Amino acid sequence: MAASVLLIQAWKANADDFFHMTWRGTAFSTDGSGRIVARPITELQFVQKIAADTGQDPSQLIFVYRPNKHDTVVANRTTGWTADILQMEYNYTDVSNGPATRTFRQAFLYDEYHSGALGSAFGNETLTRNSNGAIVSYNFHGSFQYTIDGVIYSGTFNTGGRVPDKSGQ
Repeated sequence: MAASVLLIQAWKANADDFFHMTWRGTAFSTDGSGRIVARPITELQFVQKIAADTGQDPSQLIFVYRPNKHDTVVANRTTGWTADILQMEYNYTDVSNGPATRTFRQAFLYDEYHSGALGSAFGNETLTRNSNGAIVSYNFHGSFQYTIDGVIYSGTFNTGGRVPDKSGQ
């Protein structure tokens, strides 16, 4: 629990691009009898864990993807405060079209608790930018598979609408 609090990042000076992300799948593990157990997972489990670790109201938290940083965080909708969840920024391969409006990405997944990669994600990113380079529209969807503490997680992800970054207020 204490380690989760260490993931909290300080207030950000510049606004960031946040896009709501759904994270749906199955967690596979074994029970005390050695039977395989499959349970559904969603991004709400990340939100609930951060809320419990930090004492924040879970209704004020949202799981988001930051395309300029290739990572996921739980963000406070009111303050912009963030906690790191999974990073895709360290080892990845992008295959993009000429204007980089469509990219296929294979990335290894990391978190703050483990030194090695946990697994990987593969997805299709589409975006448009304005003349200043700011993201106007964005979508990233694909699949993931990773393991933490003997539990295998497998599923899909998809970004939704933009979430305003309130950290500059």
